[in-house]
Amino acid sequence: MPRTTTAVRSFLLVASTVLLVAGCEGGGTVAAGGGGGGWVTQTPSPTTATSPSSPDALTGPSSSSPSGSSSAPSSSSAVSSAPPTTTTTETSTTTPAPQAPPQTTEKPADPPAPPAPTPTEADAQEAKVVELTNKERSNAGCAPLVADKRLGTSARGHSQDMANQNYFDHVSKDGRTFVDRIKAAGYPSPGAENIAAGQQTPADVMKSWMESPGHRANILNCGLKALGVGVAKGGSFGIYWTQNFGW
Repeated sequence: MPRTTTAVRSFLLVASTVLLVAGCEGGGTVAAGGGGGGWVTQTPSPTTATSPSSPDALTGPSSSSPSGSSSAPSSSSAVSSAPPTTTTTETSTTTPAPQAPPQTTEKPADPPAPPAPTPTEADAQEAKVVELTNKERSNAGCAPLVADKRLGTSARGHSQDMANQNYFDHVSKDGRTFVDRIKAAGYPSPGAENIAAGQQTPADVMKSWMESPGHRANILNCGLKALGVGVAKGGSFGIYWTQNFGW
């Protein structure tokens, strides 16, 4: 059974090269079945400009996606007219040799496309957290975050690892930080991470995060561009949540 009340745990990571740990306690307990939570934010590179104005979260370099270009399709047609020709046939007494009938080859039919995977309960919960996060950002005047599969892979992997190994921390049992996990999933610009445990629904976990200054600062950081959410069941809290943000 998940714990009904859990003290909110919070972490803010800052570093000149990678990260530095500083404690920030979120007082009281989380009501209505809430679990613990924590946040970390990636330190920006000193050589990169632009940083969000929020005083509660560190910012990093903004990464821009390469813009695609498209050109309107064009078509052309040409008509050629060859001069008419005439053919004369000369009668021959020689019997023509028999010819083999023409052979035809049929192209094998393409195999049917595999069916699309059926969305799971976890898929639906993760998509709902993305939706609720963007709703909060819209209310604060921030642009919506783009759901990124790489960040989603990192976030779900961390939630599953916490559930499987029964721990609650931004640092994995093998020593990896959220920066390590996000880059390993293929996303080049890690931004921040929120975690929580024990909340049963997307609405519950969003309420817990929005009531914590550190988590709220990450959610409402207008400089962040992308988001991946992961949820997994297991462990002593019963359910674990992770938000991974990217510049």
